[in-house]
Amino acid sequence: MSLKRLKFVSAVCLTICFALGYKLFLICDRFNNWDVERLKIFYFTPSPVMQLPGVYSESKVLAMEDDVLPVVCQINGKRTVRCLEDVEHGEVYMPFKSFLQPYFDVYGTLKKSENGSTFFDFQHSFAKIQQPSFSTYRADSVFGQFGTYNVAERFRVRCINSKSGVPMSVQWSQRGYYYPVQIGQYGLEHYSRSIIEPMPHVQYIAGLSEKRCFVEGQQTITIQNSSELSVLRMFVLSSDQESSFHITVQRSDTKQLYRIHYIPAAEPIRVINSFDVYFGFGQLPKNRWIRFTRDLSVDLMHGIGYTSKRMKKVKLKAIKLVILQLAFAGELCVANVSLQTHAHVDHFLDVANWFVENQDGKGGWSVPVKRSMSNGRLVLKPGWYSAMAQGHAMSVLCRAYLLENKKEYLDSALKAVQLFYINASDGGLINYFYNVFPWYEEYPTTPGSFVLNGFIYSLIGLRDLAFCSERVNQQVLDIYKIGLNSLKNMLPLYDTGVGSLYDLRHVSLHGAPNVARWDYHAVHIFQLHWLYIIEGDELFKETANRWIRFSEALLQNSSARCSYPILSLPMIYCYVDVIFWLWQFSSILTGCNNNYWYNTKILTKNAVSKLIKYFNFVKWGRLEIMESDFVERFNSLRINTSRQDELKQQCSLFCCITCGLIEKNEFTALRCLLLTCHMEKWLVRNGFDVQVVMLCPKVSSWFSDFGILETKFNNEIFISRSLNCAEICRMNKDELFSTVGKYFQTYQRKENAIFIIYSDLKGYNFQQLSQYFQNMQFVNYAYKIAHVKISIAQFSVKCFLSERKKQIFERIKEKHGKVDSQDHIVSRLSALVVVFELLTAKHDQPVFISYPSENGLPAIARKALFVMYNFTRMCSILNSFKKMVSTNYYPKLVPLALLSSDMQRGVLAEFRPLTDMIFSFDIIHSGNGSRRSDFTVPKICHWLTNFTSQFSKIYSKIQILTPATDLLFDELFVKIHLIEMFHNTMKLMFNLLCLETLNGM
Repeated sequence: MSLKRLKFVSAVCLTICFALGYKLFLICDRFNNWDVERLKIFYFTPSPVMQLPGVYSESKVLAMEDDVLPVVCQINGKRTVRCLEDVEHGEVYMPFKSFLQPYFDVYGTLKKSENGSTFFDFQHSFAKIQQPSFSTYRADSVFGQFGTYNVAERFRVRCINSKSGVPMSVQWSQRGYYYPVQIGQYGLEHYSRSIIEPMPHVQYIAGLSEKRCFVEGQQTITIQNSSELSVLRMFVLSSDQESSFHITVQRSDTKQLYRIHYIPAAEPIRVINSFDVYFGFGQLPKNRWIRFTRDLSVDLMHGIGYTSKRMKKVKLKAIKLVILQLAFAGELCVANVSLQTHAHVDHFLDVANWFVENQDGKGGWSVPVKRSMSNGRLVLKPGWYSAMAQGHAMSVLCRAYLLENKKEYLDSALKAVQLFYINASDGGLINYFYNVFPWYEEYPTTPGSFVLNGFIYSLIGLRDLAFCSERVNQQVLDIYKIGLNSLKNMLPLYDTGVGSLYDLRHVSLHGAPNVARWDYHAVHIFQLHWLYIIEGDELFKETANRWIRFSEALLQNSSARCSYPILSLPMIYCYVDVIFWLWQFSSILTGCNNNYWYNTKILTKNAVSKLIKYFNFVKWGRLEIMESDFVERFNSLRINTSRQDELKQQCSLFCCITCGLIEKNEFTALRCLLLTCHMEKWLVRNGFDVQVVMLCPKVSSWFSDFGILETKFNNEIFISRSLNCAEICRMNKDELFSTVGKYFQTYQRKENAIFIIYSDLKGYNFQQLSQYFQNMQFVNYAYKIAHVKISIAQFSVKCFLSERKKQIFERIKEKHGKVDSQDHIVSRLSALVVVFELLTAKHDQPVFISYPSENGLPAIARKALFVMYNFTRMCSILNSFKKMVSTNYYPKLVPLALLSSDMQRGVLAEFRPLTDMIFSFDIIHSGNGSRRSDFTVPKICHWLTNFTSQFSKIYSKIQILTPATDLLFDELFVKIHLIEMFHNTMKLMFNLLCLETLNGM
């Protein structure tokens, strides 16, 4: 080898070595940079909108580079993952895409914020949780969330058949076939969109708006101004079975030209080259007009999705295009040729017609392909039926009947019910869960699979059909109710604690559970909210809300929920005298010396703690008082009198009691709450959730067997609907007016039907509550809704004791050990009866409790509480009357002298025990003269107790403030005058009582 060649070879080798060394250096350097770059996922500078506590700045990331080292993570002792260790902060960072995402089934991507900084968007699920936008549901309503669907764009849809106008599927077979579930969803999508979307814009093609015929040969029509009009609609009359036509279109984005052909061929779709798509419509019927409607953007989308060799479908979006030419071949006539933005009604009716024409002798629409599940352990042979398909078909056909008034649609829907009587093993739809609960199967395998979402869709279809015609179909309704009962009993089985199950095949096959994908989980949530709107059953609402928290990784221990009532009494200015009288009166009767209270007139935490002790005294009816708010508000109002006028303008009286379960499975109906309206400022500040509820105060069956509220009217649950705060906030004024107005107009004709507000402590933000009050103020003015009295707890002590004495005795014995005397138990029970009545009555004034003693609640203290309770009833009546006068619901109060004397005598006779007590005792003129000495503390207490006892007996007769009152205004005014006199008399007696107490101290 020559020296020259040796030098050349050496140079090449050195170059190669240098290149390899440099490559190795880059790899190592890249690894180090990888560590830091990955670290930036966790430490970044967020935009002002998304500033988070504890997030490091970019400068800190760079400073930490030397302290970040690679480390090996060992996963469950079985595999290793390359991680990073932040030595300074003691953190370990694991790779997201290669480990965290598949391991925990979570999602995340790197994104750019508005200010250009990079951040990592972490999502626990990809589910887009939707809730119904409707507050009522009928058989002609929008179908669920289907108005947001686009079935034609699904990857498992091969094309929209040009003959039938319905989708053909390739889900379980590459040979296109009709899948009834997909067809039903296509129809319901277009029906819903026809309601939601505006009317279509229509452009008739010049020269083709009226009848025009073509002979042999091809004739082309040029179209002008067709931008954004992608739906072709026309009527065709063919005398030649070989007639065809095609449309030339241009894509808006690429300007590429395509031809879409419609030919007399059996093959649904064919692609000859990259620019010609053929749809076969079979043979056109001769000498009969037919409607032909095609969405050309969808047809082009399906055509481009195939290649002539592999016929492989790819997912595309509908394509924006411009229609240029329309060409006809053969002997045919056309009429009313138009281009439109959409033709949802036509597509919907195509589906309805397909269901009518393709229904078999069993009333069903069978699936012509095999369905295999669980690795072949569950197999359905071709020809199987689906309850979900039957339900969708009923919903489509019912809506078509209501839209077109053609009996053939209703008849077809009724035939579809037949399969709901046949077991899955016999070719029907029903499987039984452990031979107890019938289940309408989406996939009627043997053994059953018990798919949840398909079952609920079948229930919706059954209910649509039951209420489709003027008369309710009781037979169909019974099938619906049977299924609904199964759902209520089996729904907890689908709750995993972190998500929901798609089905219960693991029970049948003794295998692993089939956890629902997040998109199906979102469907479950929507369906449960949907059923809650229909049925009003809290089970559906509570389950849906819990499943929403699962999708956000907010997992909570359901057993940690408080099962006790909570009493919250924010102290408004009008409460001061009432609370003071109650405290003073109770102190006198119980013999307790509360000089500090009277002298300072300041409510201390010590005083509040005494009140709390009383409620805790009844162990199985514990109440908690919000001490800080109670004390702060009371003292500020008591000392700073200048704030009273300000508060008086901002809000009216407010008293809210949130009642939970006294004991598990006992008093589950104890949920009637006390509150008033126009509390915007206070509610916003304290985050209350507000609901509008319609109630009827017919008390005879409310607490039958101490169970759930079962009051009915015309065989329907009277509490028909409640709107929570979030729903009201989403509504505009017209929607809210329509929703609330319909119920109010329906029920205001019923005796004693009223509105109340139901509050619960929730965290809604200022904007939501502001919108709520704007809407509610609108409804208040529109319907003059007044918050009127409601009394639903007229239990006598004797009746209550006879029903509950044994159970309560066992409970007290269990909690407190052996009880020496029955009287002691009766004493506690009597106290509870008063508290129970207190919590289930409506007040515009606060009602509170008496001072407890060490050895039980004395009877005289219970009398004190009873006196104050009835005094607040009087306050409630007078305040409600004033509100209704201020809203022009009632005329102003007429002086007593101008009212009918006969009417006065009649009312006085009804109230005689009370009027006799007032006039015989000469209360009105006492207190200022020589008879002052007759009013001792015991006499005043005795008189107040007897007087309020008489008032309580006739209270149920005072039906003067209901919107549906039948009383004349004269009688109303006489009663108001009398109640005002009773109220003033009691105030006078309270003042005398306080004065006599001071003299005795």
